[in-house]
Amino acid sequence: MKRLLLTIALLAIAVAVFAPAAQAERVLPISDAADLTKRVAKRDCKRDENCTTSDAANCRRLTPRRVSCVASNVGADRDGEYQCDRLVIVRLRNNGSLRHAKGKPSCYDL
Repeated sequence: MKRLLLTIALLAIAVAVFAPAAQAERVLPISDAADLTKRVAKRDCKRDENCTTSDAANCRRLTPRRVSCVASNVGADRDGEYQCDRLVIVRLRNNGSLRHAKGKPSCYDL
């Protein structure tokens, strides 16, 4: 009985030690974060009748599982051309899916 308890305890310790190491190996590719950011920019552009183009830029790694990018939209209204930039943080979840958070857009004349 003592051997069984000892074996279970050692197994639990091994799982606790190696599980975070296996999880830490997963890294969010910057290209995946850029693709998601492009989709966010395109969706924002569709909501703005003056928007003519959208893209993602300036992607940088924050941690192995987080990448920040800038979603950019360019358009022209009665005041002239403008660009709106929005920070998008993309995170790799434990199940492999992506989650993102958006900041407020910052717009300026070109």
